[in-house]
Amino acid sequence: MFQTNHDKIHVSEQHWDHHASIALPLAYIELLLSKKENIISSFEEFTSLDPMYDPMIAQMINHHETSLLSLLRAKRFLSVYDGALFRKSTQKKESEWQYCPVNLTVYALGVCDIEECETNYFTVTVGAFAAHGLGYKQSLQSSLVAAGKNSLYSVRHDRIMHNIDSLCEIWDDIEKYKQIIIDSIALEHSDLYDLAVSLTTKISDLTEFCKTADVLMAIQMKEQAEATASYAVLRNRHWSAPETDYVWDGEKYRVKSADSRSGSLSNQGGKQKAETDITIAITNFILSVEKKTNTIGRELLKMLASLEPLVTQSRQALMFMLLLEENKIFNSFFSGTPEIEIRMNQCFSQGLTVLYTTFHIALLDAYSRRDTTFLHILDNIGYLVQFQCLLSTHGGELTMLEDHWITINNLAHCNIVLTSEELGDFSLSGLAYKVTMFVGVGAEIWDMLPVGLKNRKPIPISTILFTKGVNEQQMLSERVGTNTMEHTINIDGLCKLEVYYMMYKEYVTHNNIPGDMQKLESLISPICKHARAHIYKDVKLLVMVDEAVRLMSGSRVTSCKSAKDRTGMSVTYESVCALSREHSLVSSGFNNALAALRSHGVRPLNCKKNTGSGKYAFNGFQLKILPKEYRPPIGTYGGKIT
Repeated sequence: MFQTNHDKIHVSEQHWDHHASIALPLAYIELLLSKKENIISSFEEFTSLDPMYDPMIAQMINHHETSLLSLLRAKRFLSVYDGALFRKSTQKKESEWQYCPVNLTVYALGVCDIEECETNYFTVTVGAFAAHGLGYKQSLQSSLVAAGKNSLYSVRHDRIMHNIDSLCEIWDDIEKYKQIIIDSIALEHSDLYDLAVSLTTKISDLTEFCKTADVLMAIQMKEQAEATASYAVLRNRHWSAPETDYVWDGEKYRVKSADSRSGSLSNQGGKQKAETDITIAITNFILSVEKKTNTIGRELLKMLASLEPLVTQSRQALMFMLLLEENKIFNSFFSGTPEIEIRMNQCFSQGLTVLYTTFHIALLDAYSRRDTTFLHILDNIGYLVQFQCLLSTHGGELTMLEDHWITINNLAHCNIVLTSEELGDFSLSGLAYKVTMFVGVGAEIWDMLPVGLKNRKPIPISTILFTKGVNEQQMLSERVGTNTMEHTINIDGLCKLEVYYMMYKEYVTHNNIPGDMQKLESLISPICKHARAHIYKDVKLLVMVDEAVRLMSGSRVTSCKSAKDRTGMSVTYESVCALSREHSLVSSGFNNALAALRSHGVRPLNCKKNTGSGKYAFNGFQLKILPKEYRPPIGTYGGKIT
């Protein structure tokens, strides 16, 4: 019980593990494995290419096999693991756990006033997204700088992978029809007309896809590689696609040639041949449907068989284009080693798990309050997740911070689709760093959804990071001048916050949505001022951002290296700030409330759960360096293990 200016309030804390801590990394690993195995088997089929491509193929197969081993090791462990749904901070460097987030915990502050009105404040706490088993010598950010890039996201690579997935999807659907036809023939069912009509749509999708410029360009590139050795050149023992023949215009590949007649693929013989084959196949199909005889099933099977060479040709051609693109990425961004990709996969798996956890908790909270406003915000603006980080910009923590930031930026390429499955169910599809999460909401939440979300409208993700180093390593970083990364991240976070704020303001204003816009507007200006000023150990910036994000129905995540000590200080301080700001906690009781939460709340339990000691891992020297707002009470610190 805490005293307010009006009466007393009852405050409770809860913390719990989340089922996604193990389940989602396992699902993500299986998604990556399916793609890796498909790529490896496809690259191994390239036996008809010019022998000059053999070194490239061998190198890329070795790259994917190395990454595959890391995934298989983690899958074997997680598939049979039946312990707590939790990765301790002491397990940071254990190889089997690298795809799971460290110390993922849902922290909830519940406030009940004299009228028994309850308010809950949720924060997901987790260790920074990092590949601890690989060490901290080279971060994803430093790899980007070395490669002269500003993002891990490759439009070209993702477009090729998307084309491959689309082709496989269409053909898989056709294969299902094929099996139905075979079963019908065996049972002597002659009425296949309706099925044939449905199949027409899929055949049309397939043939139209195989006529797209991307596919026809890929076919031509592969045919040239099979026909002549002059297509590729050897550069430092690595092969790359000929830059003089094909260029990427930001949307697709185009032929680069002085001869305008070769500037468009529409004049190439490959397209004419493909269109001829497709036309014959469709004509035969339509004729067989119109006959409506007992032999229609066998006619359909013949027609489908005639399409198989076209599908095989298109798929292998796209895989060849993927080989060329991945070779470029491997030898520039990956620096010829698979370690960077493994680091990316591990960090992204952790980040994706946290993203799902925050969304699941937000859904539960909205449902408990019957808050349809949150659901309409998802439908019209998207989902906002703000990450707070307390890592320093010195030594290994700088590497962790950079990996954490890159991962958070990559999460913005994902989206969420709601389904009527049971609440808590999920599945993943898409590309390695552009994942679609299908999230079950259950019947009751489903009934509350706007029409757009019921129609499987993808929910875009807005991810924002603000960071402030608060320990002795940050003091050293400030003195030697290696603190620029913190300012860079905060300016980036500020820009993204302003973008989301403008969308939110426009939506709320135009739709008369209830909310405290005046309070929100009063926060944006000081947030901008503090972020641009780059104030050392500026805890106030973090508190203001926390308040602004909650006012916009966003979710909050707080991290440090292990999400125990600095994180514990942050979430308890923000909790008491909320009590003071929203529930009129008396000013004289602020420090007492803060001490109570840090001494007798759930954060010491989190420390014990991780290390066996219920004390925060601060020593006397570190205590003096911490901001006064983050200093724990006497008797609660002195833990040795981090």
